[in-house]
Amino acid sequence: MLRAFTTAVAIVIVSVPEGLPLAISIAMAFSVDKMKEQQLLIKKMAASENLAFTNIICTGKTGTLTEGDMKVKEFMIAGRRQDFVPHKSDMNSMNKQVSEVIKSCIILNNDAKIEMGYNDKARDALYEPKGNPTEVAMLNFLY
Repeated sequence: MLRAFTTAVAIVIVSVPEGLPLAISIAMAFSVDKMKEQQLLIKKMAASENLAFTNIICTGKTGTLTEGDMKVKEFMIAGRRQDFVPHKSDMNSMNKQVSEVIKSCIILNNDAKIEMGYNDKARDALYEPKGNPTEVAMLNFLY
């Protein structure tokens, strides 16, 4: 029955372009079911898309995610692995051409937006990146 249903959906997709959103929803539902079998909690179907970019998930003792943002821990340049320490690592100490290539690649290949927010403690406006957590981490790395 399942095979007949998926074949019917495939025919609809091929013949009618409007069937594509239906196919995506069905594929997402199947992936959520697979995750459910592995005892993974999925609140939103679209979350399974973002998990494709995740390498490490840190959880607390209750099993919940501990922090909602990603950070650069280390990076590689010319085959050498380097630890990243915020406010101590300096890209200016690198070769100027390498530094410019890294900056250009991160900025030009990034869809995160920098938006103005409000800092309650300092009672001042601040600019912070918003968007895909991986891309936000890369912009914070540059900053």
